[in-house]
Amino acid sequence: MEEEDEEMCLECLQRRIRSDFSHNLIFSHPVSQSPLPFASSAVVQIPNSTGEPNSPHFTLVYLPTPGFDCLTNYIEECCPEDLKSEHSAESNGKTPSGVNSFRCSGSTCNFSTRFSCSRTITSLAPIARVGISSYSIFEELASNYFSGSLEDEILGSISLLIEGKATGRDSINFLSLTGIPSFDENGFPGCLRHPNIAPILGLLKTPDYINLVLPKTPYTLENIFHYSPKALKSEWQIKFLTYQLLSAVAHMHGLGIAHGNICPSNVMLTDSCWSWLRIIDKPSLSPTLSKSSKECSLTPSSRVGCCVEGCPSEGLYADFKLSQSTDWDYAFNRWWRGELSNFEYLLVLNRLAGRRWGDHTFHTVMPWVIDFSVKPEGTSDAGWRNLSKSKWRLAKGDEQLDFTYSTSEIPHHVSDECLSELAVCSTRQEGYH
Repeated sequence: MEEEDEEMCLECLQRRIRSDFSHNLIFSHPVSQSPLPFASSAVVQIPNSTGEPNSPHFTLVYLPTPGFDCLTNYIEECCPEDLKSEHSAESNGKTPSGVNSFRCSGSTCNFSTRFSCSRTITSLAPIARVGISSYSIFEELASNYFSGSLEDEILGSISLLIEGKATGRDSINFLSLTGIPSFDENGFPGCLRHPNIAPILGLLKTPDYINLVLPKTPYTLENIFHYSPKALKSEWQIKFLTYQLLSAVAHMHGLGIAHGNICPSNVMLTDSCWSWLRIIDKPSLSPTLSKSSKECSLTPSSRVGCCVEGCPSEGLYADFKLSQSTDWDYAFNRWWRGELSNFEYLLVLNRLAGRRWGDHTFHTVMPWVIDFSVKPEGTSDAGWRNLSKSKWRLAKGDEQLDFTYSTSEIPHHVSDECLSELAVCSTRQEGYH
């Protein structure tokens, strides 16, 4: 299923999160690579004891159930009996096979046949809390994550190993995952999270979606490239970052799967610049990338809109020729040929600059199209700005500007130089410092 078919508009995404987790879960802003106001992920946070939203953030990802049958079966089999019976009424009595033996053979399976789907998912998300979506479960897994209880046993085992005392197998597997040769093993470990793969804290089920809960890091590699390229100061930092990514990819290849969407926005960075590769994202995990999947970003979307049936904004973007999954070079060429409108191209430039819909601190910027005189309507020209004139001419008026340039003598307030007198003085003054 294509990504465009499963994106929700921002209003529907907010309503969905409130429906699944109550109003207590605070919606911060959506997360999307699309220049259009659609998303399937959002940054959320749990309010603290005083009710103020200053607690750490999490990333909540919505994956459609039909496209992720392996995860659906895994969650349904791992759910406690009381939760599973509650969900069975919602899912029309679907009864999957046992978790320790199921191996998907359908066309939607995203994993290879080297290991069973259950073992592969467990290796990728060993610390994930599995259950039915609810605010209480979300609150519990967030508390466990920040208390450090999820991996305390592993850290304690490593401490014993450093002290030369008896230790469990977990520490050996952990050191093997980090690439220490002396701890290399023939058997592929499946009980620990790879240190460079983003931790999946929760796999929560709703009737139509699978909710993934991940911690939000303060940075991504995309942020570094755009705003702080000098943050990676030395060559060894770049090499170490490369090593971490290769280690995570090698772990996935050892499981017989490919990431399929490695890009700077999927490389999460902590405060200490430790990297996490975000593995479950769209496009989904798949062994290979078909020719059609590579070309999908180069063709206009056949349907642009919210995937929620009956969405009020369904027809707002019906005439758009811009795909939600945009190739920047291709979008520029289409605009240059006149196939994209200026409005659509400005959306692309906003996304390329890192701006995002729904985030009031870094929102998409567009030129004014109304004159604020009256509320504009589609059936009348009243209230709409005259785009054939510049803002300067609209503010000054035709007569004043025409008079300014109607005579051969240059008025005293209009400079005939490339730089105004004030700019020249400022430049000379700065040169003396």
